Amino acid sequence: MEQIKNLLRPYYDFARSLAHHLLAPVLGPLHALHGWLVYQFGGEIFMLLGLHAIAGAVWVGGMFFALLILRPAMGGLDPEARVALHRGVLRRFLPVVWVAMPFMLLSGARMIATGYGKFGWAPWPVRAMAVLGVVMAAVFLVIWFGPYKRLRAATETAGAAAAINTIRWLITLNLVLGLLATMFGGMD
Repeated sequence: MEQIKNLLRPYYDFARSLAHHLLAPVLGPLHALHGWLVYQFGGEIFMLLGLHAIAGAVWVGGMFFALLILRPAMGGLDPEARVALHRGVLRRFLPVVWVAMPFMLLSGARMIATGYGKFGWAPWPVRAMAVLGVVMAAVFLVIWFGPYKRLRAATETAGAAAAINTIRWLITLNLVLGLLATMFGGMD
């Protein structure tokens, strides 16, 4: 075992050094931001930021998984099985978004109010992220009350597949918006 450790030590040291150099520009500001937030606002804003990030990871990550991993994997299924799987996935995922979405909007608004006082005083990346979050919420509401409602009511495979296709395009739009919002969130 010791021989294996000695054999792998140069690779480990190289990977550690590379990770340190690549991540230092990111981790340094994050540590500084964490210290500043705790100093300025105590634990409230830090907890809000953490929960806000978790809700965003669930929402955006769920869309990423559905579009780029699950959907291509379903290519070999017959249309009825694909529709049944989509129904099951959406029946579980969309109610999760009903929890994540308002929490993200409310926690984001609270952090802006606590950290900057007014929306207009927040830096432009924060304002961009907030606007994108509101647009994402609107797109989600369109999905819920439009094509998802049609999907739940559909009795034939063709009608359900059409609703699923519309949902896919709207989720693609929301995924792009969510990734942009995440990028802007990392800029502040």
